Amino acid sequence: MLLKLTKREVLELHLTISNLNGSYHPKFTYALVKIRNALKTEVEAIQTAMPPLPEFKEYEDARQVLCQTMAKKDVKGKPVIHDNVYDIEDSDEFERQLASLRTKYADAIQAQEDHVERLNELLNEETEVEIATKIPFEHLPDTVSVQLMHVLDPFLES
Repeated sequence: MLLKLTKREVLELHLTISNLNGSYHPKFTYALVKIRNALKTEVEAIQTAMPPLPEFKEYEDARQVLCQTMAKKDVKGKPVIHDNVYDIEDSDEFERQLASLRTKYADAIQAQEDHVERLNELLNEETEVEIATKIPFEHLPDTVSVQLMHVLDPFLES
């Protein structure tokens, strides 16, 4: 069966299948393995386009160092982080240095924003994937999340 999916759907499907844990009916497991294998080439092609640009990574590394340097420290001298956000000691000085960093890396930041825009366009493109296996409804696990059912819907036998 030739299936049309957006590249974003291909990634979502591959990720969902890869994250499944547990023991399932052998025919269900077999179908998932076949589907994941059918997606592999497309997923690898998409993933090669995803990493940040090297010059943006340089900016991001410098920004991380700034955050770690300017963050309040705990008793062990480690940066204090709340909800994945550094607790900055002197926010005015931090903002001044961050603005300087953004100016220095303005071209890299713009190039990364353009890269992300192109990546989003790529993810919205349709692709065709050959799927040889359908999943019989009776072979689904006893409990199936709404997300999993949504992702597997095109592969279920009616």
